[in-house]
Parts: sequence; C-alpha cells; structure tokens
Amino acid sequence: NSPVSLYKQRRMRPYNNFGHSGLYDPVYTITFTIKNTGNYHGSEVAQLYLGFPVQAQEPLKILRGFERVYLEPNESREVALVLSRKDISYWNVVNQQ
Repeated sequence: NSPVSLYKQRRMRPYNNFGHSGLYDPVYTITFTIKNTGNYHGSEVAQLYLGFPVQAQEPLKILRGFERVYLEPNESREVALVLSRKDISYWNVVNQQ
C-alpha cells in the first residue's frame, strides 16, 4: 500500500458510531389519492409541507416529503408519505431545546 492509499483508507474510515433512538421512526403516514383527469399520460409530484409555530423561527412552510407519480388517463393511485419524529421537530439553537 502506498502512503496515499493508506491516507485515503484512514480518512474514509468512520471513527465512531452514533445512534438516534426513535428519531427516524415513522410517526405519521399521510395517504391520499391522485387521479389523472386529463386525456394524456403524465406525472404529478405530490408534496407535503409542514408549518411550525411562529416562536420556532422556522420558515412558514417546510417541505417534508414528496413523491412523483406517473399516471395514465383516468388512472388513480394512492400515495402515502411518511413523517418521522425528526420531520416534525425543530431545534432552538439559543435555548438548546
């Protein structure tokens, strides 16, 4: 092994493992139906936005999920977007909470 390849191996190796218990577990599932009412096949991007309380000092709307759906004319499809605990949380840097 050359010094360069050893450096790359060391640099790419993770030093620690961290766990975030429950942070990414599904909390809510939002389901809805999209229908192509047109005469041609096409696609639609379903988007899920959340809004937090004003005191959170977050943007008015935050994109938390999306899915592109391809549909033939008159075809319907159910879409399910999942929110995790992280998706519905915000962090106040000043108050550390």
